Amino acid sequence: MITTNSYKTLDEAYQFFNEKLFENKLSECLITLQRRKANNLGYFRSQGYTSRTNNNKISEISLNPDTFFERTDQEILSTLVHEMVHAWHTDVEQRKDGKYHDKYWGTKMESIGLIPSNTGVPGGKKTGLQMTHYIDPNGKFLTYASEFLKDNKLEWNGNQPLKKERKERKKLKFKFMCPECNQEAWGRIDANILCGECNVEMNIQE
Repeated sequence: MITTNSYKTLDEAYQFFNEKLFENKLSECLITLQRRKANNLGYFRSQGYTSRTNNNKISEISLNPDTFFERTDQEILSTLVHEMVHAWHTDVEQRKDGKYHDKYWGTKMESIGLIPSNTGVPGGKKTGLQMTHYIDPNGKFLTYASEFLKDNKLEWNGNQPLKKERKERKKLKFKFMCPECNQEAWGRIDANILCGECNVEMNIQE
């Protein structure tokens, strides 16, 4: 099946990079393709799904297929690994006091060959609200991505490439989400919001 093979490749990529870059320490994730937000490359959601048979929870990594146009397979896989670092931040580092793109996330990104940058090029800020990255030409990611793509390829884009982003009015409120129970709240970008159920700091969403 075409659909099955498409997801199978992404799942195999997750397993491959989990072994090569994360010492198999990441929990299983459900890989999806979604257009949750038009200009987002991808996102990670902790425990985003619950089993209908035993109530076990599994986290989600989603990639936006409309961003695949004019991007190489290596670049698309780098987004997958970017979101895997968020899974590491939750599963392994288990930090509750940091922001979504904090220094611990950034240090891990650099250690595996993805350099954080809010502009996507050298010289950008390395932590902040909306972050992307560029690939270290001498880093581990590029080495292992090249190895994986010798025998695998990504076959599908979305229906149409993204239009150039329009200049938007400055946002006054942002969505926050609890990393434990996924409860949502809204506030200013500099707000420190605690989840009333879990008593942990909510993370601002990309």
